[in-house]
Amino acid sequence: MLMPVTTTYPKSPTDPAVTAGHPFRGEQRPMPKRIFLLLAVFWTILLVILAGMVYRHAHSTTFDVAVASARDTFSRDLLYRLWAAKKGGLYVHLSPETPPNPYLSHIPDRDIATPSGRQLTLVNPAYMTRQVHELGKDLYGLRGTITGLRPLRPENVPDEWEKEALLAFEQGESEVVSLESMDDELFLRFMRPMFTETGCLKCHAEQGYKVGDIQGGISVSVPWEESDRNLRELRRTMVFAFGPIWLFGMLGLLLARQRIHHHFLARLRTDDALRDSLAEKEMLLREVHHRVKNNLAVVTALLIMQRSNVTDPAGAAALLDLEGRIKSMALVHEKLYHSANLARIDCQDYLETFLQELRQSLDIRGDIRFIADAQGVSLELDMAISCGMIINELVTNAFKYAFPEGEARNGGGDCEIRVAMRAANGRCTLEVVDNGVGIPADVDPLSAQSYGLRLVRMIATHQFSGHIEVDRSEGTRIAITIEAREGKT
Repeated sequence: MLMPVTTTYPKSPTDPAVTAGHPFRGEQRPMPKRIFLLLAVFWTILLVILAGMVYRHAHSTTFDVAVASARDTFSRDLLYRLWAAKKGGLYVHLSPETPPNPYLSHIPDRDIATPSGRQLTLVNPAYMTRQVHELGKDLYGLRGTITGLRPLRPENVPDEWEKEALLAFEQGESEVVSLESMDDELFLRFMRPMFTETGCLKCHAEQGYKVGDIQGGISVSVPWEESDRNLRELRRTMVFAFGPIWLFGMLGLLLARQRIHHHFLARLRTDDALRDSLAEKEMLLREVHHRVKNNLAVVTALLIMQRSNVTDPAGAAALLDLEGRIKSMALVHEKLYHSANLARIDCQDYLETFLQELRQSLDIRGDIRFIADAQGVSLELDMAISCGMIINELVTNAFKYAFPEGEARNGGGDCEIRVAMRAANGRCTLEVVDNGVGIPADVDPLSAQSYGLRLVRMIATHQFSGHIEVDRSEGTRIAITIEAREGKT
């Protein structure tokens, strides 16, 4: 029932500034495209990321398999090379494919003959490994070389990639692997170092090698063409796999957008209908307040006409009092008619206007000053009308009896009548205070039988279950505390 009010009221839905600025009235706006585009981009990026992760995993697996194959080849090459080195080399039949090794000419028994007269030549581990690599290239496409930074055979001079790998071994690397192009073909190149064994010194001792030194390395090159073909096939498969998923997701977004669009438009139509209905009811309510105010104005005019024909002073005074009560009610309807909030009335504005009109209707002399103090308080319609009637009675009594000519009164300066309202904790306190002569000691406002005070007591105690307090210490102060009714705020 009671609540503070602010100095700025919200605009009415029927205000032209509101209806003209309403962005959806009279038009159908679709769901913002930006949201749909953001979702579509998110869905696309998500699938691209997933596809990239799958492809990256496949590429990594393929690469690891090729590396494992190269390691296996290296291990076999190193194994039979070590075996041959431990045996001091192998003697094989002399043939055009295996001529005597010129780099072993310093060995006395490089070339020997069997008892049957067959010529044999010594094949050292490096010579054997080179021939095995040539055979592997012809049969499987594998390329292998045995090389070093100080090779005996000029043909074993490392290429740029092998040279960098050999230098890396000198820095502590255990293996080097990468995808490289060789003769316009892509290969996975793998290389590990070879360490000098005791059997290696037979051929390489004169180069200054000692057991444990890095003598060179074995390079293995695995063709990448088949692996690359498999990865290209995987990319095509992923397009056919992820493409429909992306398409179904986009169709789902389109369908969701369409449904949200229809729901959104339905909500807008409902909103417009509610606004129109609210505007219509508000206009009707304003018209009701306007008509009530006009009807009360007619009644007031009739009372004024009637009062002008009454010669009895008591009757004229009664009609004047009745006129004031009706004006207090009419003023509430007039304020609500012009207010943005049709359910509540701003008490400060109401009191200022009411006291000004009361001064004019009662022809109150200029030395009596009215003060309204109700900032931040608002009241509902029924309570505002009742409080207006209480204020009318108490202020009228104060004007009539608080400042008689020639009698001493409390305080100095202008005569003052102050009307204050406070709202807190579900209670409204209404005070009417004057600095006049005060109520005589033999008069009890709480039991006086005058019509005005009886009306005040009836409204305060019976209608609002309130409490009336009277203070005569300095002039007269009448305070009425009204309890909030159940269901009101």
